[in-house]
Amino acid sequence: MTSQCNAALSIHYTESCSYSCDVGYSLVGSASVTCLANMSLSDFLPSCEVETCNVPQLPPNLSSSCTEGQNVAYNTTCEFSCNTGYDLIGMSSLDCLANRTFSDDIPTCQIVTCNIPAFPANLTMDNTQCGTEMMIDYNTSCMYECQPGYELVGNSFVICQASGVLSAELPTCEGMSI
Repeated sequence: MTSQCNAALSIHYTESCSYSCDVGYSLVGSASVTCLANMSLSDFLPSCEVETCNVPQLPPNLSSSCTEGQNVAYNTTCEFSCNTGYDLIGMSSLDCLANRTFSDDIPTCQIVTCNIPAFPANLTMDNTQCGTEMMIDYNTSCMYECQPGYELVGNSFVICQASGVLSAELPTCEGMSI
């Protein structure tokens, strides 16, 4: 707290002392006190209270070092991260500013996707979300088989991993020999 008055200074009747707080703090009480005829002050001496930012409810799949719904003090840094299989959209750390807001918007989490490449000849899928040159979400699994008269070579099952890469290459189909 700053003031033109200090503890060693006495003020006379009708003189006033003004008070203000440093950046990041707000004044609690009157910004000015005056010496009255009865040698008392017109008000209690003010104090400074740290500014805070409210941590809002977090979007799905986002976690933070700061507790949602709670207030954090000026200059506090909140760290953010997404659950496995999700990418962070936005800043991974935000600071509580003197104006009671965060330094940027609260980030969000976007699910990781994997690209299904073009199918090898005679390969078919078991469900429509696993079609050729489609995108599938993290943890989605796909089963493949070959058209009649062809034999599957490789894994019949692939899953979209958190890295955005399929767990295996698509299988191929070889003609059966008689």
